[in-house]
Amino acid sequence: MAQVIVPYGNHTNLLLSDGTKVWLNAGSKLIFPQKFSGKNRKVFLKGEAYFDVAKDKATAFIVKTDRIDVMVHGTQFNMRDNDSENELEVVLVEGLVSIKENNIMNLLSKEIKLRPNQKAIYNKTDNTTIVESDIDVSGYTSWKDGLLKFEKESIIDVFKRLSRYYNVRFVTESSVELNKKISGKLDLKESLDDVMKVVSDAAPIIYKIDGDKVIVTSKMNYLPMR
Repeated sequence: MAQVIVPYGNHTNLLLSDGTKVWLNAGSKLIFPQKFSGKNRKVFLKGEAYFDVAKDKATAFIVKTDRIDVMVHGTQFNMRDNDSENELEVVLVEGLVSIKENNIMNLLSKEIKLRPNQKAIYNKTDNTTIVESDIDVSGYTSWKDGLLKFEKESIIDVFKRLSRYYNVRFVTESSVELNKKISGKLDLKESLDDVMKVVSDAAPIIYKIDGDKVIVTSKMNYLPMR
């Protein structure tokens, strides 16, 4: 078995032995055989990855996590399972995937199938899965192309994603409205300072970069646009 670990502040892509392409985001780990054999092609993911799975009708491709298995025959999808988050997310771009819990107590649980432009959200606390349809998949996959698109996403969630990508820690004062929803697009090939300038234009914040910390305070004279 081979193992690729991507540290915070980095991302990478690799080609598996069957021709499957994988993009790994910052802070992610993928475990996979150097050469697939047997009836299934199994890999283990922790973190976030985008898969472009090589088609093979005779051999299913399975992405395993601590909680669920995702089975495909040939498709493109994004998957995110971070330890710091209570939800595991699967977004289907094209093809068909099925999702099932892999807990020994849930072997008889219902299998959920996703269609393109659908997102499955698995809650790790209550072991439930909901499916959302007609989503803009580019908002979940653009990171692999060096972009971060967000539509009505909370400031705290944007900070979490930037924290992993740039390997920094956000320190916010209590007056910052972290649940405020903002929208925009960030070019992650730019410097952290350039990216934060865009964020501060979209959100009522002022920031200061101090080494590996980003100190965020509330913009007191902020007036929302009407």
